[in-house]
Amino acid sequence: MSETHLILPVPAAEPVVGAHRATLDPSARAGVPAHITVLGPFIERGALTRDDLAALRELFAATSSIEFELARVARFDHALYLEPEPPEPFVELTQAVWRRWPDHAPYGGAHREIVPHLTVAVGAEDFYEVRAALEPHLPLRAAAREAWLIALRSDNRWVVHRRFQLAAG
Repeated sequence: MSETHLILPVPAAEPVVGAHRATLDPSARAGVPAHITVLGPFIERGALTRDDLAALRELFAATSSIEFELARVARFDHALYLEPEPPEPFVELTQAVWRRWPDHAPYGGAHREIVPHLTVAVGAEDFYEVRAALEPHLPLRAAAREAWLIALRSDNRWVVHRRFQLAAG
């Protein structure tokens, strides 16, 4: 099994969140950069077809790059994250991919609502210190200019399988 995800890397966030993610987010330790997920899990790497890749290339090429701010620190039960503002372009992109591949629901169908987010820390601990360290840096201006199809290797490391450019905004 080789799981894949579609993400929008957010390199502008790395100086602010990188050290926290390195110790508090298992995906960072497995090679995933600061990002906002478009859709995951996606198609198994071995099941991806040329048509799938062409459709992804076309979909992302028709999507304008997204200028946004990481505006607030928020929390799910198990994770601390940064909220992008505005969230609508991310929701719309996730819905567009989901419409094209309806068998691949966001979050594997585990959640009804699409909540765009950049995860900083995962776990059951109190994230007060992390929140306090992040807030002085917000809002943080950023842009999503490309999408990545990342794949989980057998050694539990994530690698970039394909990159797709978004249209100039």
